[in-house]
Amino acid sequence: MDISVVSQYGISATALLISISSFVFAIRSWHQSNRPIVVAYIEEHSMGVNSATFNLVLSNTGNRPAVNVRLNARSNDIEKIFEEKIDEVTKNGIFNCFKEDSELALLKNNTSIVTSFGSFEGIYPKREGIKYDSWLPIEITYKDLRAKSYKEKIPLKVRGLKGFGGGIWSEPKKNN
Repeated sequence: MDISVVSQYGISATALLISISSFVFAIRSWHQSNRPIVVAYIEEHSMGVNSATFNLVLSNTGNRPAVNVRLNARSNDIEKIFEEKIDEVTKNGIFNCFKEDSELALLKNNTSIVTSFGSFEGIYPKREGIKYDSWLPIEITYKDLRAKSYKEKIPLKVRGLKGFGGGIWSEPKKNN
């Protein structure tokens, strides 16, 4: 066989492999960018001098709806975010966020849903409620409309979002 024929077949085979690889990469990229992406975070509902109330927010930042959204956390990790003095109603409300029957049937894309997530009052070290600045590792499981499963591991921090350093003097300026 002529060497030029072999090199033509080699070039053609290489071009075919590159084309197939590009096609597979494009399909994978499309699936990664066209899916639900569910995140959770804690935000302050109200903040006072010696007290604060918090919300737990679930948000779908992806561009497809998420179904069967469920939050999971280990009981001993949840217990770590409680001050020594905490009322049972607050405790149960937080534990309820991670129960199986709290599964969310549908979370539309570009939407958020909120539930209460405890409070604290008093001056450190004699606070009651949940521990400010505590961390809670959670896992979010959900599916897309084609029943493909996703799992995200996110650490929640009990702290207000308006001041990443722990406090603010005024509202943040909005960029237009």
